[in-house]
Amino acid sequence: MKKITVLLLLTSLLFLLCACGEKQFAVFTVVEGENPPASEPVETTSPVQETPDSGTAMVSAIYADEAFFSDHDAFDEFSEDDSEYSVKVAFTTDAAVEDFKFLRLGFVDADETGKFQFEIAEELYTLEELSPQCPLVVDVTLEGIVPDRGISYVDQDGAVKYYALQMSGKDDSLLLTEFDAPL
Repeated sequence: MKKITVLLLLTSLLFLLCACGEKQFAVFTVVEGENPPASEPVETTSPVQETPDSGTAMVSAIYADEAFFSDHDAFDEFSEDDSEYSVKVAFTTDAAVEDFKFLRLGFVDADETGKFQFEIAEELYTLEELSPQCPLVVDVTLEGIVPDRGISYVDQDGAVKYYALQMSGKDDSLLLTEFDAPL
């Protein structure tokens, strides 16, 4: 009886290993004098996408690295957390926005589509204007899967925009995800 059970288990294991599917390979033909195909670059910044005709500014959240600091002589800075786990996040814009705020968010609810609702727990830092010439650099620790930091600003059309700041689980890039006005 034990031999039959062992044989059945080994046979099942053999079928499972063989049934994993065929390996697929990409085949490229390189013609002399031409460059081989390049892979798609991975975008590490996540600008907030607005339609160009809408007249609204495009605000981005990027990691403030050495290249950022060498490209920007002037910037505002706010240090919320200077622990070893904090990261420097730069908020940049292509056009000036008014009443820019860095926020601590409180989770309220999520609907059936996964869209979060937040409340503004605290305004951590405020600028009268965020401009392309003077971005904001924030030392912040991004914890957990539910965003707890965000921004708000008044765009060029006079509308107040709200975005949650989060880190992508795929490639650790920074994301700004729009959410509806707090309750």
